[in-house]
Amino acid sequence: MTRKHKETILVLLTGILWLATTALAWAGHWYPALFVLLMLIATYATLGVTHNGRTDLRLLVFPTLPWIALWGATFALAEYHANAFAGGPPDYSILGFHPSFAWIVLAYWIGGALVMTLGYYWKRDAWLSDERWDEFVRSVHAGEQEKEN
Repeated sequence: MTRKHKETILVLLTGILWLATTALAWAGHWYPALFVLLMLIATYATLGVTHNGRTDLRLLVFPTLPWIALWGATFALAEYHANAFAGGPPDYSILGFHPSFAWIVLAYWIGGALVMTLGYYWKRDAWLSDERWDEFVRSVHAGEQEKEN
């Protein structure tokens, strides 16, 4: 299978996963839809760390997979606490938040931002090395020259 075929399959998969997420949400199955959405994010991440037909698995292992796992755990914990206190106020709060929302704030927003920030910092050359940036700038200038001719 060629590089182009693999990328085409991944792009088609993103469309299928978007449709599945939307269909599940419309049908009122928002919780499973969140996990289908995580598969969509993983597919986009795979496309994002692919350059010239090579997928840099190091970038999928960290920070992408821990980030997705953190989101999955967040969704599960938020769902658990939402169900545990359905119909009434919780017995306690976490930093003043309802326990189900506290997981969203702490793990999804803050934790996710920390994981990705550390990942960008620790692997900044793999995300966008000076060499790849220079290659991108050259391709932009080449495209501008083609338009002028």
